[in-house]
Amino acid sequence: MKVFGKRGAKEGEISNPCSLSADAAGNIFVTTQSPARILRFDLQGNFIAELKIGDKLFGRLTHPAAIAADLRGNVYLIEAEQRIICKLATPDGQAVSVAR
Repeated sequence: MKVFGKRGAKEGEISNPCSLSADAAGNIFVTTQSPARILRFDLQGNFIAELKIGDKLFGRLTHPAAIAADLRGNVYLIEAEQRIICKLATPDGQAVSVAR
């Protein structure tokens, strides 16, 4: 088992993790609460990117409950408070809401 990331709320740090998933390309996604974020790491544990869930595009998403990735490269988030499922990423990098 590999340990990656360090405790904290700064970029690339993990605080209050609530879900973990990996996609076929080897990206590892971690959702955190307080602050509500999605962090992306590579298989070596290197930090790649962060999506702040309270940002302009995903402003209503405040309580990430679970994250999952499919074999096509799509990433889905279940948002508990709003009771919605969002398709956060597609292989071409688009982000769209899926279901309420």
